[in-house]
Amino acid sequence: MDSKIYKWLKQDYDKIKAECLKNKKLFVDPEFTNFIEENPDCEVKRPTELCQTPHFFRQHISRLDIQQGELGDCWMVSAIITLSQHPKLLERVVPIDQHYSEDYAGIFRFRFWQYGRWVEVVIDDRLLIKAGQLKFARSTKRCEYWIALVEKAYAKLYGSYKKLQGGDPGVAMEDLTGGISEQFFLDQAPSNLFNILYNSSIRESLLTASIYGDGKEEITKLGLVKSHAYSITKVHVVEHTSLPKKAQLLRIKNPWADDMEWKGPWSDGSPQWNAISSSERQELGLVFENDGEFWISFKDFQEQFSTANICHITLESLSLFEHGCNAKWDITKIADSFKNKKKFVVTLSQPDEDDTENKCSLIVALIQKSLGRNRLRFDQIAIYIYDIDNNDLIRPDPSINSRDVVQRHKLPPGRYAVEPRSNGTGNYLLHIYTEQKHDVQAIKKKEANVNCCF
Repeated sequence: MDSKIYKWLKQDYDKIKAECLKNKKLFVDPEFTNFIEENPDCEVKRPTELCQTPHFFRQHISRLDIQQGELGDCWMVSAIITLSQHPKLLERVVPIDQHYSEDYAGIFRFRFWQYGRWVEVVIDDRLLIKAGQLKFARSTKRCEYWIALVEKAYAKLYGSYKKLQGGDPGVAMEDLTGGISEQFFLDQAPSNLFNILYNSSIRESLLTASIYGDGKEEITKLGLVKSHAYSITKVHVVEHTSLPKKAQLLRIKNPWADDMEWKGPWSDGSPQWNAISSSERQELGLVFENDGEFWISFKDFQEQFSTANICHITLESLSLFEHGCNAKWDITKIADSFKNKKKFVVTLSQPDEDDTENKCSLIVALIQKSLGRNRLRFDQIAIYIYDIDNNDLIRPDPSINSRDVVQRHKLPPGRYAVEPRSNGTGNYLLHIYTEQKHDVQAIKKKEANVNCCF
């Protein structure tokens, strides 16, 4: 993939900042002014007008610092929360060499992954103020502003704050990492989903969850919010003296960052915690506060939530971790065009380690480029996967208008044909993830000798 950083709207951060410092003027972004017009009920102020000593970052970064505002972008904020647990990944999106001390010029930059490349988005630091406080995302730390600014940069990337009103946390996680997002519907989830989540967390994947509703946020009797996205901040198994086996738990954070938390078993202060050793509670950093974060059993999670999203990050991203990662995917990335009608034969030779069925994990993600400058308009796409040796279609997925589609399979060792399909002729990225080594060969339609495949 392209390692170059591209300038969004051709705005060069270094040149603009140098000119502002030379002219002793604060940057006013001419490319993103509609955020003011769309919010006539707000004042517009810079952090220097709101706080005597503003900070970009204040002390260490914490997932508990991040709070959603009035904008319905929980899907994006939940992704930022999960990203904040991986400082090196966060630093790629939010460069840390920015501050409010020397050389302040009212200009900041952020980076997002867009169709195989990182783009740098430049913004000024004018923010919307309503009733004396930030209208949208904010930090729970006084006078810290990176969260509000990265949200503004993301709104500029999509064209306006309004376009962040409702969305898919999987898309946001991809934009923040360059990885691929896999979604599980919990009422149709595989029996080993907890193990999938646990193993994904070991591989440094980002995790989120959502509860479906009728489009309006509604609070349930158990403290959860419908039509809302959450962050999964930990996957853990604990010993529990009153149960015959270990308890499977998830730690989840509501982007509202307030007292709106799960009120069922394993919630803050619930009796289940009394059966956990003090050393394990300490290891978990267990704190009961009105911060929006709570624990829930995997069983209750499946019953109360609608979807879980896993964003599998790439080897380039894993290389940013100082401690490394022993559990890595074997990854192939392919950039091509639907008009070329290529198919790809994936050879799986070795089963997953410790897999009792001697099968191989295969994740295939197809990502298309948006049509023109309309970032929300796409062609219909689908992935077809065939077992070449047995002349069989694995799973026919319907074509959908989406930026990407993802399939996960557990398959015996063998040869499998992967066919990206679309009703258009645009460009796409194909990602293939396996636990063990695999081989990929591209073939064209006329080269195929398996009738069922092509």
